[in-house]
Order: sequence, then structure tokens, then C-alpha cells
Amino acid sequence: TPALTPGQAAVLGIGRAAPKMVVDEADPKGWGVRRVLPVSLTYDHRIVNGVPAGRFLDDLAELLEHPVQALAS
Repeated sequence: TPALTPGQAAVLGIGRAAPKMVVDEADPKGWGVRRVLPVSLTYDHRIVNGVPAGRFLDDLAELLEHPVQALAS
């Protein structure tokens, strides 16, 4: 988890992508191995509310999962 330094409102931490077993209802086995990228956001609650911070992470996940859609818009 990244630490804020004075003057920062938020900082994004990105880990290393690694294979991980996940639930996959589309797979007949019910599970699959996917590359997972851990991402965390540390922010100053006095400056940034939790709702927009959560929306930012949702939007970032969508962009990372479907990059071609980001280019089309």
C-alpha cells in the first residue's frame, strides 16, 4: 500500500501481475487461472471522498480489462 507524502491528495499503487486461480462460471470446471494485477489507492479523506475514489478504481479496472473500448471512445 503506497503512503501519502505531504502535498499529495492520492497515490496509486500497482503490484506485479501474476497467475491466480479465480472463479470462472463460463468455464465447465467452474474455475480458471488468470493473470491478476493488484491495484490500491491511498487518498487523503480530507480532500477526496471515498465514492469518487471507488469510481476511479472501477473505471481503471474497466479500462485495463477492455483497452480496445477505451480507444473507441
